[in-house]
Amino acid sequence: MARSALRRRRVAAAAVGLAAVIVAVVVVLSAARRDGASGEFAFASVRRGDLAIEIASVGELQAVRSLTFNVPRLKTNNVKVVWLISEGARVAPGDTLARFDPTEVLRRIEELEGRVTSARANLEKLHATQAARTSEMEAGLEDHRAGLRLAELSAENVRYEARVSQERAQLELQRARLGLSQAESKLVAQRSIDAAELAQEQVALTGLVNQLTSEREARANHTLVAATSGLAVYGSNWSAGRLTKIKVGDSIYPGAQVIELPDLSAMKVACTVNEARVQSIRVGLLCDVRVDALSDTVHHGTVSHVNVLGRKLEESEGVKVFDFEVRLDGNDPRLRPGMTANVMVRVDVLHDVLFAPIETVETDSTGTFVRRRRSGRGLERVDIEVGPQNDFHVALLRGVEVGDALALRTTRPDAVPAE
Repeated sequence: MARSALRRRRVAAAAVGLAAVIVAVVVVLSAARRDGASGEFAFASVRRGDLAIEIASVGELQAVRSLTFNVPRLKTNNVKVVWLISEGARVAPGDTLARFDPTEVLRRIEELEGRVTSARANLEKLHATQAARTSEMEAGLEDHRAGLRLAELSAENVRYEARVSQERAQLELQRARLGLSQAESKLVAQRSIDAAELAQEQVALTGLVNQLTSEREARANHTLVAATSGLAVYGSNWSAGRLTKIKVGDSIYPGAQVIELPDLSAMKVACTVNEARVQSIRVGLLCDVRVDALSDTVHHGTVSHVNVLGRKLEESEGVKVFDFEVRLDGNDPRLRPGMTANVMVRVDVLHDVLFAPIETVETDSTGTFVRRRRSGRGLERVDIEVGPQNDFHVALLRGVEVGDALALRTTRPDAVPAE
């Protein structure tokens, strides 16, 4: 019995709901008036009151301050990513963010280490060879000095002997002096040659050592290390003709952004505004911001920057927009870069003005007008003057009064009777 009663209550509730839907449909349909010759059209009334001039935009949350880590110069055209920290992970100073394939630099380091070892061995060998040659030449120089001394003694001993003996002794003395002078000159020249050879080998070795040091530093650059705290956000990379998030296995060019560490204590929204309304956007305007992921919270902010130059929207037919930024007040730890945010820029408030929906206003070659319902049947054209507008309503400065019923632009054109 209880189950049967529950079933009856559900049927009764469904009947009530269906009746409510039918009533709603009847009410909606009754809002449109039928003109037998003109078709269906809908109306909106002119109202008087305060009109908030607001501009709506959709943007993306970004950090006001962030530290970016790019691919360092690694002496290669493409750098392969072999490891990445998880995106969204919180990092501390000293944490590893990314690693790149070191195969090429390790090959160069191994080759240079071998060349440096060989160059040092050659330098040591050259030192030994030069030392031995110098020692031999110095010994020969001492022999020449001893020979000169013997020649001097011989010349002294024959001072009282025959002239021929004296001349022979003098010739031997001159030969000894000449031999000593030549030996001294050869030693000086050889030392200069040896010094030049040593300098050349030392320069070559120093160059190899510098290359090796540079490659070892490049090896260290194959690992990106965090210099500050933050939230890891991946950079983007061109792949298959489109921009995608960097991932392990990608080959990226030097200088490309790999990781960004945004400072979440200060956030902003990057927005765009159509060129037709950019003049209304200025630095200092207050904004209400609703983040899709936190729909129950309204954040407040201020327009902090408006680009001077516009740009064309991708995949649009000539639509041009201007970028602007909204700096959020306070600090909400739930906010993350990349979240979608709906921004309402509060431009101005018009007090005690007439206004109607934007859809009631039309323009042709003769001017701006609305189509007002006449007291009888049909519509009449009324020329008007419009004022500021928001995304939904426009101020009407002349031509209409409070309560006038204006046809929406959804009305068929033939609903306007011929003049």
